[in-house]
Amino acid sequence: MPGLQQLKTAKTDDIRYEYKALPAGAQIHFATEYPQFVQALHEWMDAQMKDHGNAVVPEHMKHHSTIAE
Repeated sequence: MPGLQQLKTAKTDDIRYEYKALPAGAQIHFATEYPQFVQALHEWMDAQMKDHGNAVVPEHMKHHSTIAE
């Protein structure tokens, strides 16, 4: 799976996440200070969407307020 090897090198707290239940599902926000994990998360998520469906999330890009998110 793209990005997975890099993500496996992360130490505890290198990648933070926040889960939020929504009326029609859920939202998970990932954040990190390490650019290599940002790239790996994008690669992994892109592969997940390709394999399992690519639901359009119009608000997705607004969550990228900094390079570390």
